[in-house]
Amino acid sequence: HQLAYEEVAYIGDDINDLEVVKRVGLGCSVKNGMECIRENADYVTSVKGGEGAVREVVELILKMRGNINEF
Repeated sequence: HQLAYEEVAYIGDDINDLEVVKRVGLGCSVKNGMECIRENADYVTSVKGGEGAVREVVELILKMRGNINEF
């Protein structure tokens, strides 16, 4: 898709996600992600992984873009 890193959103929780979280335009961590991921993330979810964290980030992006109303 020839996207620039700044155009990518990424959500991670472990050490192998660190460099990507730091490099992309919106690097996210789940609530129970490793401390180093949470500290470097632009956004940390209010819920743990597997409890709706990805949906939370998708809704955040849509709200930022003005595509959805408040829930």
